[in-house]
Amino acid sequence: MSASKPKTKRPGRYRFQHTVLQRNDFQVVSAERGQPLEAGFQPRADLPPYPLAYPLDWTIDPHGDRNWRFQLHAWRMLNPVWRRFLDVAPDPALFDNVLEVLRDWHRAHMVEGIGSEYAWNDMATGLRAQHLALVKTVVDEGLARIPDADQAMFDALAREHVRRLRDPEFLSKMNHAIFQLHGLRLLCAAHPGAADDPGEETETSLRMRDLVHSQFGADAVHTEDSPFYHHFAVLRFRKIRPGLYPLVADDITALLAEAAAVTPWLTLPDGRFAAIGDSEGEGLAFPEGAAPPVRGHTPDGVPVIARDLCAGGYAIVRSHPETPPERAFMLIVSGSSWRGIGHDHVDELGFELFDRGRPLLVDSGKYAYEADEWRTYFVGDRSHNVAGLAETVFRPADTSPRGSALTGMSQVGGAWVVSGAVERGGVFRHSRHFMYAPGEQLLLLDQVESGSGEAVELRFHFHEDVAVELDGNRAIARREGAVVATLAVDHADAALSLHRGESEPVVLGWRSPSYRERVPCTCLRVRLPAAPVRVATRITLGGEPAPMP
Repeated sequence: MSASKPKTKRPGRYRFQHTVLQRNDFQVVSAERGQPLEAGFQPRADLPPYPLAYPLDWTIDPHGDRNWRFQLHAWRMLNPVWRRFLDVAPDPALFDNVLEVLRDWHRAHMVEGIGSEYAWNDMATGLRAQHLALVKTVVDEGLARIPDADQAMFDALAREHVRRLRDPEFLSKMNHAIFQLHGLRLLCAAHPGAADDPGEETETSLRMRDLVHSQFGADAVHTEDSPFYHHFAVLRFRKIRPGLYPLVADDITALLAEAAAVTPWLTLPDGRFAAIGDSEGEGLAFPEGAAPPVRGHTPDGVPVIARDLCAGGYAIVRSHPETPPERAFMLIVSGSSWRGIGHDHVDELGFELFDRGRPLLVDSGKYAYEADEWRTYFVGDRSHNVAGLAETVFRPADTSPRGSALTGMSQVGGAWVVSGAVERGGVFRHSRHFMYAPGEQLLLLDQVESGSGEAVELRFHFHEDVAVELDGNRAIARREGAVVATLAVDHADAALSLHRGESEPVVLGWRSPSYRERVPCTCLRVRLPAAPVRVATRITLGGEPAPMP
Protein backbone atom coordinates (compact mmCIF):
# COMPACT_ATOMS: atom_id res chain seq x y z
CA MET A 1 0.00 0.00 0.00
CA SER A 2 1.40 3.35 -0.94
CA ALA A 3 1.33 6.00 1.76
CA SER A 4 0.62 9.65 0.98
CA LYS A 5 1.76 12.53 3.12
CA PRO A 6 -0.98 13.47 5.64
CA LYS A 7 -2.77 16.71 4.93
CA THR A 8 -2.59 19.58 7.39
CA LYS A 9 -5.41 20.60 9.71
CA ARG A 10 -8.61 20.96 7.78
CA PRO A 11 -11.74 22.58 9.28
CA GLY A 12 -15.21 21.15 8.79
CA ARG A 13 -16.64 17.77 7.95
CA TYR A 14 -14.46 15.86 5.51
CA ARG A 15 -16.10 14.23 2.49
CA PHE A 16 -14.25 11.46 0.71
CA GLN A 17 -13.22 11.70 -2.91
CA HIS A 18 -13.30 7.91 -3.31
CA THR A 19 -14.86 6.64 -6.55
CA VAL A 20 -17.11 4.13 -4.74
CA LEU A 21 -17.29 4.98 -1.05
CA GLN A 22 -18.91 7.96 0.64
CA ARG A 23 -18.49 9.32 4.15
CA ASN A 24 -21.98 8.21 5.23
CA ASP A 25 -21.26 4.61 4.21
CA PHE A 26 -19.23 4.26 7.39
CA GLN A 27 -21.42 3.66 10.43
CA VAL A 28 -18.51 3.57 12.86
CA VAL A 29 -18.02 7.33 12.93
CA SER A 30 -19.98 8.78 15.82
CA ALA A 31 -19.87 10.88 18.96
CA GLU A 32 -20.06 7.87 21.25
CA ARG A 33 -20.56 8.12 24.97
CA GLY A 34 -17.37 9.08 26.70
CA GLN A 35 -14.07 9.96 25.07
CA PRO A 36 -11.60 7.07 25.34
CA LEU A 37 -8.51 9.25 25.17
CA GLU A 38 -9.58 11.13 28.30
CA ALA A 39 -12.29 9.29 30.22
CA GLY A 40 -12.02 5.66 29.21
CA PHE A 41 -14.20 3.20 27.33
CA GLN A 42 -17.92 3.74 27.98
CA PRO A 43 -20.12 2.18 25.29
CA ARG A 44 -23.29 2.49 27.43
CA ALA A 45 -24.52 5.13 29.85
CA ASP A 46 -25.41 2.61 32.56
CA LEU A 47 -21.77 1.51 32.95
CA PRO A 48 -18.83 3.60 34.20
CA PRO A 49 -15.88 4.39 31.92
CA TYR A 50 -13.12 1.80 31.91
CA PRO A 51 -9.51 2.81 31.21
CA LEU A 52 -7.90 0.91 28.34
CA ALA A 53 -4.13 0.41 28.37
CA TYR A 54 -2.18 -1.55 25.77
CA PRO A 55 -1.14 -4.29 25.65
CA LEU A 56 -4.70 -5.11 26.65
CA ASP A 57 -6.11 -8.31 28.09
CA TRP A 58 -8.87 -8.78 25.51
CA THR A 59 -10.61 -11.36 27.72
CA ILE A 60 -11.40 -8.77 30.43
CA ASP A 61 -14.96 -8.52 31.71
CA PRO A 62 -14.95 -5.80 34.41
CA HIS A 63 -18.74 -5.49 34.56
CA GLY A 64 -19.83 -9.10 33.99
CA ASP A 65 -21.62 -7.87 30.88
CA ARG A 66 -21.82 -9.66 27.52
CA ASN A 67 -22.75 -6.54 25.62
CA TRP A 68 -19.70 -4.69 26.99
CA ARG A 69 -17.42 -7.53 25.87
CA PHE A 70 -18.98 -7.44 22.41
CA GLN A 71 -18.51 -3.65 22.15
CA LEU A 72 -14.85 -4.03 23.11
CA HIS A 73 -14.22 -6.47 20.26
CA ALA A 74 -16.22 -4.32 17.85
CA TRP A 75 -13.57 -1.62 18.49
CA ARG A 76 -16.26 0.82 19.53
CA MET A 77 -13.65 2.81 21.43
CA LEU A 78 -12.54 4.05 17.99
CA ASN A 79 -15.89 5.57 16.96
CA PRO A 80 -15.34 8.96 18.67
CA VAL A 81 -11.71 8.93 17.54
CA TRP A 82 -12.83 8.72 13.92
CA ARG A 83 -15.31 11.53 14.44
CA ARG A 84 -12.60 13.81 15.78
CA PHE A 85 -10.27 12.79 12.98
CA LEU A 86 -12.78 13.46 10.20
CA ASP A 87 -14.75 16.37 11.64
CA VAL A 88 -12.13 18.33 13.58
CA ALA A 89 -8.70 17.59 12.14
CA PRO A 90 -6.78 14.58 10.79
CA ASP A 91 -4.41 14.60 13.74
CA PRO A 92 -1.65 11.96 13.36
CA ALA A 93 -1.96 11.24 17.08
CA LEU A 94 -5.57 10.18 16.58
CA PHE A 95 -4.61 7.87 13.74
CA ASP A 96 -1.87 6.42 15.92
CA ASN A 97 -4.58 5.65 18.48
CA VAL A 98 -6.45 3.70 15.82
CA LEU A 99 -3.36 1.77 14.79
CA GLU A 100 -2.55 0.97 18.42
CA VAL A 101 -5.87 -0.83 18.77
CA LEU A 102 -5.33 -2.72 15.49
CA ARG A 103 -1.82 -3.73 16.47
CA ASP A 104 -2.84 -5.00 19.87
CA TRP A 105 -5.89 -6.91 18.67
CA HIS A 106 -3.74 -8.50 15.93
CA ARG A 107 -1.10 -9.42 18.50
CA ALA A 108 -3.57 -11.05 20.85
CA HIS A 109 -5.71 -12.92 18.35
CA MET A 110 -3.67 -13.53 15.22
CA VAL A 111 -0.20 -13.90 16.71
CA GLU A 112 -0.75 -15.23 20.22
CA GLY A 113 -4.16 -16.79 19.54
CA ILE A 114 -5.64 -16.08 22.96
CA GLY A 115 -9.15 -17.06 21.81
CA SER A 116 -11.34 -14.30 23.28
CA GLU A 117 -15.02 -15.23 23.38
CA TYR A 118 -16.01 -12.36 21.08
CA ALA A 119 -12.89 -12.33 18.88
CA TRP A 120 -14.77 -13.64 15.86
CA ASN A 121 -18.28 -12.74 16.90
CA ASP A 122 -20.31 -12.33 13.69
CA MET A 123 -21.46 -8.74 14.24
CA ALA A 124 -18.19 -7.57 15.82
CA THR A 125 -16.27 -8.92 12.83
CA GLY A 126 -18.46 -6.93 10.45
CA LEU A 127 -17.99 -3.74 12.44
CA ARG A 128 -14.21 -4.22 12.61
CA ALA A 129 -14.23 -4.62 8.83
CA GLN A 130 -15.71 -1.12 8.60
CA HIS A 131 -12.87 0.22 10.74
CA LEU A 132 -10.31 -1.49 8.51
CA ALA A 133 -12.01 -0.07 5.40
CA LEU A 134 -11.92 3.38 6.96
CA VAL A 135 -8.20 3.07 7.70
CA LYS A 136 -7.48 2.21 4.06
CA THR A 137 -9.76 4.99 2.80
CA VAL A 138 -8.23 7.80 4.88
CA VAL A 139 -4.78 6.63 3.82
CA ASP A 140 -5.77 6.69 0.15
CA GLU A 141 -7.33 10.13 0.68
CA GLY A 142 -3.96 11.36 1.88
CA LEU A 143 -5.16 12.09 5.42
CA ALA A 144 -2.84 9.60 7.13
CA ARG A 145 -0.21 6.96 6.48
CA ILE A 146 0.45 3.47 7.75
CA PRO A 147 4.05 3.04 8.89
CA ASP A 148 5.98 0.42 6.97
CA ALA A 149 6.31 -1.64 10.16
CA ASP A 150 2.50 -1.92 10.38
CA GLN A 151 1.75 -2.66 6.75
CA ALA A 152 1.93 -6.46 7.02
CA MET A 153 -0.18 -6.37 10.19
CA PHE A 154 -2.89 -4.31 8.49
CA ASP A 155 -2.96 -6.45 5.35
CA ALA A 156 -3.19 -9.63 7.45
CA LEU A 157 -6.16 -8.22 9.38
CA ALA A 158 -7.92 -7.15 6.18
CA ARG A 159 -7.42 -10.50 4.43
CA GLU A 160 -8.56 -12.53 7.44
CA HIS A 161 -11.69 -10.42 7.90
CA VAL A 162 -12.58 -10.74 4.21
CA ARG A 163 -11.94 -14.49 4.28
CA ARG A 164 -14.22 -15.04 7.24
CA LEU A 165 -16.96 -12.68 6.09
CA ARG A 166 -17.16 -14.39 2.69
CA ASP A 167 -17.63 -17.79 4.31
CA PRO A 168 -21.37 -18.69 4.03
CA GLU A 169 -21.12 -20.74 7.22
CA PHE A 170 -19.97 -17.66 9.14
CA LEU A 171 -22.89 -15.52 7.96
CA SER A 172 -25.47 -15.01 10.70
CA LYS A 173 -29.08 -16.02 10.06
CA MET A 174 -30.21 -12.99 12.06
CA ASN A 175 -29.81 -9.21 11.86
CA HIS A 176 -26.10 -9.44 12.68
CA ALA A 177 -25.60 -10.41 9.04
CA ILE A 178 -26.45 -6.80 8.08
CA PHE A 179 -23.22 -5.69 9.71
CA GLN A 180 -21.26 -8.60 8.31
CA LEU A 181 -22.22 -8.02 4.67
CA HIS A 182 -21.92 -4.25 4.88
CA GLY A 183 -18.50 -4.47 6.50
CA LEU A 184 -17.39 -6.93 3.81
CA ARG A 185 -18.60 -4.67 1.00
CA LEU A 186 -16.85 -1.60 2.43
CA LEU A 187 -13.59 -3.41 3.09
CA CYS A 188 -13.44 -4.91 -0.40
CA ALA A 189 -14.38 -1.59 -2.02
CA ALA A 190 -11.65 0.18 -0.05
CA HIS A 191 -9.06 -2.58 -0.32
CA PRO A 192 -9.73 -4.83 -3.36
CA GLY A 193 -6.47 -6.63 -2.74
CA ALA A 194 -7.87 -8.16 0.45
CA ALA A 195 -10.15 -10.46 -1.60
CA ASP A 196 -8.80 -13.53 -3.38
CA ASP A 197 -10.98 -13.06 -6.47
CA PRO A 198 -12.93 -10.23 -8.15
CA GLY A 199 -16.44 -11.70 -7.66
CA GLU A 200 -17.09 -10.28 -4.20
CA GLU A 201 -19.37 -7.39 -5.24
CA THR A 202 -21.87 -9.61 -7.06
CA GLU A 203 -21.67 -12.28 -4.38
CA THR A 204 -22.26 -9.80 -1.55
CA SER A 205 -25.08 -8.05 -3.41
CA LEU A 206 -27.00 -11.29 -3.90
CA ARG A 207 -26.45 -12.27 -0.29
CA MET A 208 -27.71 -8.86 0.84
CA ARG A 209 -30.87 -9.28 -1.23
CA ASP A 210 -31.45 -12.74 0.23
CA LEU A 211 -30.83 -11.41 3.72
CA VAL A 212 -33.40 -8.63 3.39
CA HIS A 213 -36.01 -11.11 2.20
CA SER A 214 -35.21 -13.53 5.02
CA GLN A 215 -35.37 -10.74 7.60
CA PHE A 216 -38.75 -9.44 6.41
CA GLY A 217 -41.16 -12.25 5.62
CA ALA A 218 -44.95 -12.38 5.37
CA ASP A 219 -46.60 -8.93 5.46
CA ALA A 220 -43.06 -7.43 5.41
CA VAL A 221 -42.83 -8.20 9.15
CA HIS A 222 -39.40 -8.79 10.65
CA THR A 223 -38.76 -12.42 11.50
CA GLU A 224 -36.91 -11.97 14.79
CA ASP A 225 -40.10 -11.83 16.88
CA SER A 226 -39.71 -8.32 18.29
CA PRO A 227 -41.27 -4.93 17.40
CA PHE A 228 -38.08 -3.15 18.46
CA TYR A 229 -35.90 -5.31 16.24
CA HIS A 230 -38.30 -4.81 13.33
CA HIS A 231 -37.60 -1.09 13.57
CA PHE A 232 -33.90 -1.65 14.26
CA ALA A 233 -33.50 -3.79 11.13
CA VAL A 234 -35.38 -1.30 8.94
CA LEU A 235 -33.15 1.53 10.16
CA ARG A 236 -29.96 -0.48 9.76
CA PHE A 237 -30.78 -1.59 6.24
CA ARG A 238 -31.83 1.94 5.28
CA LYS A 239 -28.52 3.33 6.52
CA ILE A 240 -26.84 1.26 3.83
CA ARG A 241 -26.66 3.08 0.52
CA PRO A 242 -28.39 0.99 -2.19
CA GLY A 243 -25.75 2.11 -4.68
CA LEU A 244 -23.25 -0.19 -2.98
CA TYR A 245 -25.40 -3.09 -4.20
CA PRO A 246 -26.50 -1.96 -7.68
CA LEU A 247 -27.71 -5.38 -8.83
CA VAL A 248 -30.40 -5.55 -6.15
CA ALA A 249 -30.94 -1.93 -5.10
CA ASP A 250 -34.53 -1.57 -6.37
CA ASP A 251 -35.67 -4.85 -4.85
CA ILE A 252 -34.23 -3.98 -1.44
CA THR A 253 -35.62 -0.44 -1.47
CA ALA A 254 -39.17 -1.60 -2.25
CA LEU A 255 -39.26 -4.22 0.49
CA LEU A 256 -37.84 -1.84 3.09
CA ALA A 257 -40.57 0.70 2.26
CA GLU A 258 -43.19 -1.95 3.03
CA ALA A 259 -41.45 -2.91 6.27
CA ALA A 260 -41.17 0.71 7.38
CA ALA A 261 -44.94 1.12 6.99
CA VAL A 262 -45.44 -1.72 9.51
CA THR A 263 -43.46 -0.08 12.34
CA PRO A 264 -46.15 2.39 13.54
CA TRP A 265 -48.55 -0.52 13.98
CA LEU A 266 -46.12 -2.06 16.49
CA THR A 267 -46.05 1.17 18.51
CA LEU A 268 -48.42 1.84 21.40
CA PRO A 269 -50.44 5.09 21.53
CA ASP A 270 -48.03 6.52 24.14
CA GLY A 271 -45.17 6.21 21.64
CA ARG A 272 -43.43 3.16 23.10
CA PHE A 273 -42.89 -0.10 21.27
CA ALA A 274 -45.14 -2.95 22.35
CA ALA A 275 -42.88 -4.89 24.72
CA ILE A 276 -43.23 -8.18 22.81
CA GLY A 277 -40.01 -10.18 22.48
CA ASP A 278 -36.83 -8.23 23.12
CA SER A 279 -38.44 -4.81 22.85
CA GLU A 280 -38.11 -1.53 24.71
CA GLY A 281 -38.00 2.20 24.08
CA GLU A 282 -39.57 4.72 21.74
CA GLY A 283 -41.42 3.49 18.68
CA LEU A 284 -42.51 5.30 15.54
CA ALA A 285 -45.70 7.31 14.99
CA PHE A 286 -47.79 7.16 11.85
CA PRO A 287 -46.61 9.76 9.33
CA GLU A 288 -48.58 12.97 9.59
CA GLY A 289 -51.39 13.03 7.05
CA ALA A 290 -50.98 9.32 6.25
CA ALA A 291 -53.17 7.72 8.91
CA PRO A 292 -54.86 4.42 7.96
CA PRO A 293 -58.57 4.45 7.05
CA VAL A 294 -61.14 4.29 9.87
CA ARG A 295 -62.71 0.83 10.28
CA GLY A 296 -65.43 1.72 12.78
CA HIS A 297 -66.14 3.66 15.97
CA THR A 298 -66.45 2.86 19.66
CA PRO A 299 -69.83 3.51 21.34
CA ASP A 300 -68.54 6.90 22.49
CA GLY A 301 -67.35 7.83 19.00
CA VAL A 302 -63.61 7.14 18.97
CA PRO A 303 -62.52 6.07 15.46
CA VAL A 304 -60.95 2.60 15.22
CA ILE A 305 -58.20 1.41 12.89
CA ALA A 306 -56.90 -2.15 12.53
CA ARG A 307 -54.22 -4.13 10.73
CA ASP A 308 -54.24 -7.84 10.01
CA LEU A 309 -50.60 -8.91 10.11
CA CYS A 310 -51.49 -12.45 11.19
CA ALA A 311 -49.32 -14.05 8.52
CA GLY A 312 -46.35 -12.10 9.88
CA GLY A 313 -47.22 -12.68 13.54
CA TYR A 314 -49.29 -9.73 14.81
CA ALA A 315 -52.86 -8.46 14.95
CA ILE A 316 -53.58 -4.87 15.96
CA VAL A 317 -56.75 -2.94 16.79
CA ARG A 318 -56.31 0.60 18.06
CA SER A 319 -57.63 4.14 18.20
CA HIS A 320 -56.99 6.48 15.29
CA PRO A 321 -53.66 8.31 15.81
CA GLU A 322 -55.45 11.67 16.00
CA THR A 323 -57.50 10.51 19.00
CA PRO A 324 -56.95 12.63 22.15
CA PRO A 325 -54.32 10.86 24.29
CA GLU A 326 -56.66 10.29 27.25
CA ARG A 327 -59.08 8.32 25.03
CA ALA A 328 -56.50 6.22 23.16
CA PHE A 329 -56.61 2.42 23.20
CA MET A 330 -54.87 -0.52 21.56
CA LEU A 331 -54.85 -4.30 21.58
CA ILE A 332 -51.84 -6.00 20.02
CA VAL A 333 -51.81 -9.80 19.85
CA SER A 334 -48.52 -11.64 19.38
CA GLY A 335 -48.08 -14.79 17.33
CA SER A 336 -44.54 -14.31 16.03
CA SER A 337 -42.34 -17.38 16.48
CA TRP A 338 -40.09 -17.48 13.44
CA ARG A 339 -36.78 -18.08 15.18
CA GLY A 340 -37.13 -19.61 18.62
CA ILE A 341 -33.73 -18.10 19.42
CA GLY A 342 -32.23 -14.64 19.73
CA HIS A 343 -34.97 -12.10 20.43
CA ASP A 344 -37.92 -14.48 20.72
CA HIS A 345 -39.90 -14.87 23.95
CA VAL A 346 -42.62 -17.35 24.87
CA ASP A 347 -45.33 -14.76 24.17
CA GLU A 348 -47.26 -16.36 21.30
CA LEU A 349 -51.00 -15.81 21.90
CA GLY A 350 -50.00 -13.19 24.47
CA PHE A 351 -51.08 -9.57 24.19
CA GLU A 352 -50.80 -6.02 25.45
CA LEU A 353 -53.91 -3.98 26.20
CA PHE A 354 -53.79 -0.18 26.33
CA ASP A 355 -56.99 1.58 27.42
CA ARG A 356 -58.13 5.15 28.11
CA GLY A 357 -54.69 6.54 27.46
CA ARG A 358 -52.75 4.21 29.79
CA PRO A 359 -51.16 0.74 29.64
CA LEU A 360 -53.35 -1.83 31.39
CA LEU A 361 -52.17 -5.39 30.68
CA VAL A 362 -48.51 -5.43 29.74
CA ASP A 363 -45.84 -7.69 28.32
CA SER A 364 -42.65 -8.20 30.28
CA GLY A 365 -40.12 -6.50 27.98
CA LYS A 366 -36.53 -7.33 27.14
CA TYR A 367 -34.55 -6.90 30.40
CA ALA A 368 -31.00 -7.91 29.29
CA TYR A 369 -28.96 -10.51 27.43
CA GLU A 370 -26.99 -12.07 30.28
CA ALA A 371 -27.58 -15.83 30.51
CA ASP A 372 -28.85 -15.69 34.09
CA GLU A 373 -32.05 -16.44 36.04
CA TRP A 374 -33.55 -13.08 35.12
CA ARG A 375 -33.06 -13.57 31.39
CA THR A 376 -34.58 -17.05 31.83
CA TYR A 377 -37.61 -15.51 33.52
CA PHE A 378 -38.18 -12.70 31.04
CA VAL A 379 -38.06 -14.92 27.95
CA GLY A 380 -40.08 -17.76 29.52
CA ASP A 381 -43.84 -18.18 29.54
CA ARG A 382 -44.33 -17.17 33.19
CA SER A 383 -43.64 -13.51 32.40
CA HIS A 384 -46.25 -13.21 29.62
CA ASN A 385 -50.02 -13.02 29.25
CA VAL A 386 -50.30 -16.59 28.03
CA ALA A 387 -51.45 -20.03 29.15
CA GLY A 388 -48.96 -22.52 30.54
CA LEU A 389 -48.46 -25.38 32.97
CA ALA A 390 -48.13 -25.07 36.72
CA GLU A 391 -44.73 -26.75 37.06
CA THR A 392 -43.13 -26.64 33.60
CA VAL A 393 -41.44 -23.48 32.33
CA PHE A 394 -41.41 -23.24 28.55
CA ARG A 395 -38.51 -21.64 26.67
CA PRO A 396 -38.60 -20.06 23.19
CA ALA A 397 -37.09 -23.16 21.57
CA ASP A 398 -40.02 -25.24 22.90
CA THR A 399 -42.53 -23.54 20.61
CA SER A 400 -43.55 -25.25 17.39
CA PRO A 401 -44.08 -25.06 14.52
CA ARG A 402 -42.05 -22.04 13.46
CA GLY A 403 -43.90 -19.15 11.89
CA SER A 404 -46.99 -17.30 13.08
CA ALA A 405 -49.33 -18.77 15.69
CA LEU A 406 -52.16 -16.51 14.49
CA THR A 407 -54.68 -18.05 12.13
CA GLY A 408 -57.07 -15.21 11.40
CA MET A 409 -58.55 -11.79 12.15
CA SER A 410 -62.04 -10.55 11.33
CA GLN A 411 -64.51 -7.84 12.22
CA VAL A 412 -67.93 -8.85 13.58
CA GLY A 413 -70.08 -5.81 14.11
CA GLY A 414 -68.28 -3.57 16.57
CA ALA A 415 -65.97 -6.33 17.77
CA TRP A 416 -62.72 -7.73 16.40
CA VAL A 417 -61.94 -11.44 16.50
CA VAL A 418 -58.38 -12.83 16.45
CA SER A 419 -57.64 -16.55 16.63
CA GLY A 420 -54.52 -18.66 17.00
CA ALA A 421 -52.99 -21.88 18.25
CA VAL A 422 -49.58 -22.89 19.54
CA GLU A 423 -47.76 -26.03 20.67
CA ARG A 424 -44.97 -26.18 23.23
CA GLY A 425 -42.55 -28.85 24.30
CA GLY A 426 -44.41 -31.66 22.56
CA VAL A 427 -46.84 -31.89 25.53
CA PHE A 428 -48.90 -28.70 25.42
CA ARG A 429 -51.36 -27.25 22.91
CA HIS A 430 -53.16 -23.96 23.42
CA SER A 431 -55.76 -22.30 21.22
CA ARG A 432 -57.12 -18.84 21.99
CA HIS A 433 -59.83 -16.63 20.54
CA PHE A 434 -59.82 -12.90 21.27
CA MET A 435 -63.07 -10.94 20.94
CA TYR A 436 -62.29 -7.25 21.43
CA ALA A 437 -64.88 -4.48 21.59
CA PRO A 438 -62.71 -1.35 22.01
CA GLY A 439 -63.63 0.72 25.02
CA GLU A 440 -65.96 -1.99 26.33
CA GLN A 441 -64.44 -5.42 26.84
CA LEU A 442 -61.98 -8.11 25.79
CA LEU A 443 -63.25 -11.70 25.88
CA LEU A 444 -60.73 -14.56 25.80
CA LEU A 445 -61.76 -18.13 25.00
CA ASP A 446 -58.97 -20.58 25.85
CA GLN A 447 -58.68 -24.29 25.22
CA VAL A 448 -55.68 -26.23 26.51
CA GLU A 449 -54.74 -29.83 25.85
CA SER A 450 -51.78 -31.52 27.50
CA GLY A 451 -50.55 -34.98 28.29
CA SER A 452 -48.39 -33.81 31.20
CA GLY A 453 -51.00 -34.23 33.92
CA GLU A 454 -50.06 -30.82 35.37
CA ALA A 455 -52.52 -28.12 36.34
CA VAL A 456 -53.05 -25.39 33.73
CA GLU A 457 -52.35 -21.72 34.40
CA LEU A 458 -53.43 -18.45 32.78
CA ARG A 459 -51.29 -15.41 33.58
CA PHE A 460 -52.25 -11.76 33.30
CA HIS A 461 -49.72 -8.99 34.04
CA PHE A 462 -51.02 -5.55 35.02
CA HIS A 463 -48.99 -2.36 34.66
CA GLU A 464 -47.12 -1.54 37.85
CA ASP A 465 -49.29 1.48 38.68
CA VAL A 466 -52.45 -0.67 38.67
CA ALA A 467 -53.65 -2.07 42.01
CA VAL A 468 -55.50 -5.39 41.85
CA GLU A 469 -57.75 -7.08 44.37
CA LEU A 470 -59.60 -10.39 44.25
CA ASP A 471 -63.32 -10.92 44.64
CA GLY A 472 -64.09 -14.60 44.16
CA ASN A 473 -63.47 -15.57 40.55
CA ARG A 474 -62.73 -12.06 39.43
CA ALA A 475 -60.00 -9.47 39.81
CA ILE A 476 -60.77 -5.76 40.12
CA ALA A 477 -58.08 -3.42 38.79
CA ARG A 478 -57.84 0.17 40.03
CA ARG A 479 -55.64 3.06 39.12
CA GLU A 480 -55.53 6.04 41.46
CA GLY A 481 -58.58 4.61 43.20
CA ALA A 482 -60.80 4.36 40.11
CA VAL A 483 -61.78 1.01 38.61
CA VAL A 484 -60.14 0.58 35.20
CA ALA A 485 -61.02 -3.05 34.52
CA THR A 486 -62.69 -6.12 35.97
CA LEU A 487 -61.39 -9.54 34.94
CA ALA A 488 -63.83 -12.40 35.50
CA VAL A 489 -62.98 -16.09 34.99
CA ASP A 490 -65.83 -18.36 33.97
CA HIS A 491 -64.72 -21.72 35.35
CA ALA A 492 -66.02 -23.32 38.55
CA ASP A 493 -62.62 -24.76 39.51
CA ALA A 494 -60.50 -21.67 38.82
CA ALA A 495 -58.22 -20.58 41.68
CA LEU A 496 -57.04 -16.96 41.41
CA SER A 497 -53.94 -15.58 43.15
CA LEU A 498 -51.94 -12.34 42.97
CA HIS A 499 -48.14 -12.17 42.78
CA ARG A 500 -46.03 -9.00 42.74
CA GLY A 501 -42.25 -8.79 42.63
CA GLU A 502 -41.70 -12.35 43.91
CA SER A 503 -38.50 -14.36 43.67
CA GLU A 504 -39.47 -17.30 45.90
CA PRO A 505 -40.57 -20.03 45.44
CA VAL A 506 -40.52 -18.94 41.78
CA VAL A 507 -39.85 -15.64 40.03
CA LEU A 508 -43.17 -14.00 39.21
CA GLY A 509 -44.65 -10.53 38.83
CA TRP A 510 -41.94 -8.41 37.18
CA ARG A 511 -41.72 -6.08 34.19
CA SER A 512 -38.66 -4.58 32.50
CA PRO A 513 -39.31 -1.01 31.27
CA SER A 514 -35.74 -0.53 30.05
CA TYR A 515 -32.42 -2.31 29.67
CA ARG A 516 -31.33 -4.15 32.84
CA GLU A 517 -34.16 -2.54 34.80
CA ARG A 518 -36.94 -4.51 36.45
CA VAL A 519 -39.93 -3.28 38.43
CA PRO A 520 -42.58 -5.24 40.33
CA CYS A 521 -45.95 -5.55 38.65
CA THR A 522 -49.01 -7.54 39.64
CA CYS A 523 -49.41 -10.93 37.99
CA LEU A 524 -52.83 -12.54 38.27
CA ARG A 525 -52.37 -16.29 38.13
CA VAL A 526 -55.44 -18.37 37.32
CA ARG A 527 -54.88 -22.03 38.18
CA LEU A 528 -57.17 -24.56 36.50
CA PRO A 529 -57.44 -28.36 36.53
CA ALA A 530 -55.18 -30.49 34.37
CA ALA A 531 -55.91 -30.37 30.64
CA PRO A 532 -58.05 -30.75 28.68
CA VAL A 533 -59.67 -27.55 29.91
CA ARG A 534 -61.78 -24.79 28.42
CA VAL A 535 -62.21 -21.42 30.07
CA ALA A 536 -63.62 -18.00 29.25
CA THR A 537 -62.14 -14.79 30.68
CA ARG A 538 -64.03 -11.52 30.33
CA ILE A 539 -62.13 -8.27 30.84
CA THR A 540 -64.63 -5.44 31.25
CA LEU A 541 -63.03 -2.07 30.70
CA GLY A 542 -63.74 0.82 33.08
CA GLY A 543 -66.69 1.35 35.41
CA GLU A 544 -67.56 -0.06 38.81
CA PRO A 545 -67.96 -3.85 38.78
CA ALA A 546 -71.44 -5.28 39.30
CA PRO A 547 -71.97 -7.00 42.68
CA MET A 548 -71.21 -10.71 42.84
CA PRO A 549 -74.40 -12.80 42.56
